[in-house]
Amino acid sequence: MIKRVLLAGILAACSFIVYAQDVPGPQSTADLDQESAKTAELITRRLSALENGSRVSVGNFGYDGYDTSLSAYWKENLISSLSNLPNRNYIVAEGAAQTDYTLTGEIINIIDIVRVYARLIKTGDASVTASWHTDLGQTEFVQDLLDTGSAPGSRVSRDGYEPDGRDNPLAVEPEAWVNRSIHNENDEDWFLFAASGNSVACFETSGDLDTFMELYDAEGSLLDEDDDGGGGANARIDYPLEEGKKYLAVVRGYSGETGTYRFRVQFVEIADAAMEPNDTKEQAFTLALDTEIDGYFHSSSDEDWYRVDIPAGGGQLAAYTEGSIDTLITVYDGGGKEIAEDDDSGEDYNARAAVLVSGGPLYIKVSAYEGERGAYTFQVQLREPVGLDSYEPDNAIQNAKPIEAGEIQRRTFSEGDADWVSFTVSRRGYYVFHARGESSNDLDTYLELFDKDENAIGEDDDGGEGYSAKLKIRLDPGTYYIKIFCLDNEAEEDYLFSVEAE
Repeated sequence: MIKRVLLAGILAACSFIVYAQDVPGPQSTADLDQESAKTAELITRRLSALENGSRVSVGNFGYDGYDTSLSAYWKENLISSLSNLPNRNYIVAEGAAQTDYTLTGEIINIIDIVRVYARLIKTGDASVTASWHTDLGQTEFVQDLLDTGSAPGSRVSRDGYEPDGRDNPLAVEPEAWVNRSIHNENDEDWFLFAASGNSVACFETSGDLDTFMELYDAEGSLLDEDDDGGGGANARIDYPLEEGKKYLAVVRGYSGETGTYRFRVQFVEIADAAMEPNDTKEQAFTLALDTEIDGYFHSSSDEDWYRVDIPAGGGQLAAYTEGSIDTLITVYDGGGKEIAEDDDSGEDYNARAAVLVSGGPLYIKVSAYEGERGAYTFQVQLREPVGLDSYEPDNAIQNAKPIEAGEIQRRTFSEGDADWVSFTVSRRGYYVFHARGESSNDLDTYLELFDKDENAIGEDDDGGEGYSAKLKIRLDPGTYYIKIFCLDNEAEEDYLFSVEAE
């Protein structure tokens, strides 16, 4: 039998003649049946030329030394095809101790095809009497049959693009999927993509393997990373490319997992092209109320500004984002004064700012926390004022209303509301801040405490009874600010806020 090292060398030398477009790409068992039947027909012709009564056994078709679903399928189909030939002059002696010939082979990866070798070996002198091969395109169906699993202790084969690394990455073209494998816990696959123009590209994986991806520029600077940004446990990075630059993506199995996956780079439609540039208040894009719009953060410093014209009479404004980006929202009146801000009041780290507004223009700045890049959706709604209290508007630190030690204020949460309160300490000591539902402790309140420079110095969720927030802290003389909000964004309920000196 030809040794694998020798075979690999021959294939490497001849790989220039292999073209995936000339190879059938099975998508189902029926497609695979057709290909195996062609091979079986060639083999039966050769077996029919053997001496009468020759005993032939069918051996294994290992993949990198391991049995796979494709190995078992190929063996069983050959046994069935050879056994069902009428008037044959040979005997299919599966499992027999004494045979005259053995039909066996192996499965290997050659870049973008899977090749199944079959050889007829004479038992007496181990000589190769005849050989055949079948080429299959590396479709997802074929790769699933080759996958030996990703469970601990299982074996995953090296793919045909190994070895690769930072110094010899695999160059990929846009839109084309590439089948790869992470064959051990230290394996990592490197891909090179050259940008032909300014655009946003999506680097992504697909499959059952939990992948982790990092994106670098050609100089080796880390640009972005992702774990589960794609479907399931797949990684996905959307990144704005610059014409003429090269980018390197590296894929690993999360926590040392192994298995097969697919990788590709595709261009992403950016819906905010008509709005850009809107990076300053003066460039703000005018957005109609109750209109959902798609935005995109192109860089770590990107900010998107929107103008909203509020009709006479005003109302309760709700501005919010949706998506996977951790967003910040700041609302300004027509004169540029900040009247509301929010970080995480929406779902999944999205921002949701609510404030009572009068008629006229408003400006809203949307930015990403810690310079995240990517897409988000944005919407502004105007509603009839519901559940407002006498302290409104107090949705920003600049509009914080004061409270005295020993005072209890009756306030109201409206949907997406956040209330700011100021407190002045004249004597050093311990102070207790408490926000609780008026009728019960089931209202899930949250407190954040800031010093005069707006540095966060304390917070609490459920320190009081039930779900009420209660924060005890030692304070020096000075002015402090408290942000109060409800973790149920749709709550419209009265609550009590108090400060006690101890």
